[in-house]
Amino acid sequence: MKRKIFALALAGLVAFSFTSCGDDDDNPAPVNPNNNQDPNNNNNNNNNNQGNGNENQGNGNENQGSGKNHYIVVDVPEMEANPWDSQFWIVLPEGVAEGDDITISFKCKADVATVDEDGKEVNFGLQWHNNPSEYQGNLASGHTFTTEWQPVEKTETVGAIEEGKVYKSITWNLNNFKGANKYYFDDISVKVGGVEKVVNGNIEGTDFKSFFKKELNTDTDPVVVTEANVKEE
Repeated sequence: MKRKIFALALAGLVAFSFTSCGDDDDNPAPVNPNNNQDPNNNNNNNNNNQGNGNENQGNGNENQGSGKNHYIVVDVPEMEANPWDSQFWIVLPEGVAEGDDITISFKCKADVATVDEDGKEVNFGLQWHNNPSEYQGNLASGHTFTTEWQPVEKTETVGAIEEGKVYKSITWNLNNFKGANKYYFDDISVKVGGVEKVVNGNIEGTDFKSFFKKELNTDTDPVVVTEANVKEE
């Protein structure tokens, strides 16, 4: 009797099989890169510490359904007065503290390469703001925009923060390049102490609360990015 039970069990193991479903691939002289409050802090280290930019992007990444890659577009007119006339922000859920280790990574490109009339690359530094348009200080070394996607990664330790200041938002002054242009951002990640702080950094979901923009001029208030600013390819 025991031999019959063993034979039946062995036959069942041989007959059982499964299929594993793998993952589908979704697939000029440099002008001041910093804000109005710090006109003398020029940053000439172009394309510094470029990295992957494809970090884990946190929450809010619901599939938009098309199967194409999505990214944010900021449409910037010719500069009227100041480099900060047009800006783009990554807004963190809370401010960082002195001594925090932060890693910022993203992919970016532009319709027009950011080179001035003399053929010199225009450098884009990053800044700390509290809420968007509330300048607090300068952040990481700069980079330029090319017409092809380029990965950028910047790592630093937060230095001393003056009393009363809050480092919460990371900012580009997009009128550093004086001509009209469109700027594209994707795979945006900000890790503080190794913890992701950006919601929907790969722009594949519908939650854009981590991103604000000001496209037009100094009289325009920052607004949260909407699906109208998200394109696909």
